Amino acid sequence: MDTYSSPPGPEFDVYFSFSREDPQRHIAEFASKSLVMDGIRTFKDENQVLQRGLQLGHQRKEAIQTSRIAIILLSQDYLSSDFCLEELVLILRCRERWGMIVVPIFYDLNPSDLRKVRGAVANALSRQRVGGCWWNRWKFALQEASDLCGWDHTTYIDIYKKFGNLINEVVTGLQTNDKVTLLEDCLRREQEKSAIQAQRICELKQGQEEEVGQAAQLVSNIT
Repeated sequence: MDTYSSPPGPEFDVYFSFSREDPQRHIAEFASKSLVMDGIRTFKDENQVLQRGLQLGHQRKEAIQTSRIAIILLSQDYLSSDFCLEELVLILRCRERWGMIVVPIFYDLNPSDLRKVRGAVANALSRQRVGGCWWNRWKFALQEASDLCGWDHTTYIDIYKKFGNLINEVVTGLQTNDKVTLLEDCLRREQEKSAIQAQRICELKQGQEEEVGQAAQLVSNIT
């Protein structure tokens, strides 16, 4: 059950959702500390306890519902945590009801696998030992998250530099009260760059294959 039935006042600027058991949690911790240094209010779990189970505590629920932006580090460890998946459900509910800005970071996960619940996503969810109703709500939440404007870290060499860009956009957006436009524009620009890079790599590989084929044909004609 939600803590608030109407839009709450913002208590935090940013809420980071990530698995405390994830080896890559340092990414979220780095971003969180950088935002704090810029004067951005981020929720910090003072107890730093590894959360398990299907119930979110009151403090965490309230922190999510009173945050303006949620940044989610989606990884295989995140998918293997029923606690994290329940966080995701609540975050997306806040997005739907109150317009929370949600930015997913796809860490070694293909968004299309989330959408179709296949590959590593299906394997991670299969470890859950819960009833069908829980599994279905998580599946729908993951499918919704896959359609959001976010970042796939596997397309970048320097993830910390990219997180720096994200942090700058968050800070600027919050300061100018135009967080929606700035943040989404930033994400779209990065996605366009990634698509161009992927296309160039594909063209390069295709060109190399054609050159190899031509060379093989030449050798065949000579012999």
